[in-house]
Amino acid sequence: MKSLTILLCVVLLSVSHLFAKEKAIPELNTEQKLADFDSLYYTLKRVYPYFGVLKRKNDVDWLGNYEQYRETIKNSKNDKEFIANISAIVNDLHCDHADLMPTTDFDYFYKLYKRYRLLKRSIKRGYKELKNENARNNNKHWTNLLNKIREEKYGKKESSSSDWYNKKVNSQLTITSDTINKIVYIHLPSFVDERIYKDKARLDSFFTNISQYNRLIIDIQGNTGGNDSYWIKYVVPYLIENDVTTENIIAYRKDRIFYEYYNTPKKELTYSDVKLDNMPEELKGNDYGFMKREMVLYPKKVKSRFKGDIYLLVDELVFSSSEAFAIFCKQTKFAKVVGKQTGGDGIGSEPFLLCLPNSGIVMRYTGEMGLNSDGSSNAELCTMPDVELKGKESDECLSELMKMIKNGEI
Repeated sequence: MKSLTILLCVVLLSVSHLFAKEKAIPELNTEQKLADFDSLYYTLKRVYPYFGVLKRKNDVDWLGNYEQYRETIKNSKNDKEFIANISAIVNDLHCDHADLMPTTDFDYFYKLYKRYRLLKRSIKRGYKELKNENARNNNKHWTNLLNKIREEKYGKKESSSSDWYNKKVNSQLTITSDTINKIVYIHLPSFVDERIYKDKARLDSFFTNISQYNRLIIDIQGNTGGNDSYWIKYVVPYLIENDVTTENIIAYRKDRIFYEYYNTPKKELTYSDVKLDNMPEELKGNDYGFMKREMVLYPKKVKSRFKGDIYLLVDELVFSSSEAFAIFCKQTKFAKVVGKQTGGDGIGSEPFLLCLPNSGIVMRYTGEMGLNSDGSSNAELCTMPDVELKGKESDECLSELMKMIKNGEI
């Protein structure tokens, strides 16, 4: 009986091996490649709001490069060249929220979107793209090809976005204090989801035990974002005594795809309704709608609360949800923002997802343009600190801020 079981296992393994070979992904033909490119191009043409910003900031006419891009895709000899060309075309957007991470980190995105899909309409809509059969079956194929391309280009396997993410997850809070000058310092290296679970108990302990200090430095240099909930739930509520309300204006292309991610606003504003001094020229057309998003933060009940001055230390890497924190600090005067001009793109919600129909490659892209209080695009002009420290490394910025505090200059 045992011998028969072993024999059956061998047969089943052999059959499975043959089946796996039969299920190997066939190379895309030229028509399929071009159809995928056209899906990418025309979807972005309808929804992506930053082509004007791209021209001004990077001198790239992405829409005008259609024929050039299409010819490149047409000349792709195999899947490896195809994914390399798609990646390069997406990189031409020069946007850190536009990339192929949902393909190269498919399992992470799939689990994340599945977890939150019932909480937000936009997540549910993005999850639809990730559930595509080609996306689920083909992501490893495309990831392997991109890894080979990186190895050939750099001579070794370049760090993947997963490695980058793990580094952020495993980074540590840094807390120091100067009891003589009554200054307390905390460095928040990342706002990624997993850090919330790792940090929330320590944040609670920290913020409820600093009432004896007069100055608090919150350092988010190098923090490239993650989840707004980190600072909304586990930082600000400990440091405010009353409700704080903020309002941001979002511009978007009035297209069916946008409304699939977000319901049509109860009050869809026009350019003339908003009309701030520094709004980008392209927003004046009828293609764009506007809406206001309000956020209210409530104080947390604590036994002792810090009541001194707060400083937020920022640099050019501050982006996305950490940028949102910088914007909040500047708008509400919650903290004095010190350091370098930030990386921007912190007003808005999750990027949209797009699964290319034949390849199953999934990309993400920004579907909204968040506006600064003067009407300028936050992704274009980012956030200027209240006190700018140019040409300095992170440690130098911190030392300079400490020096200014001690000397009573700030």
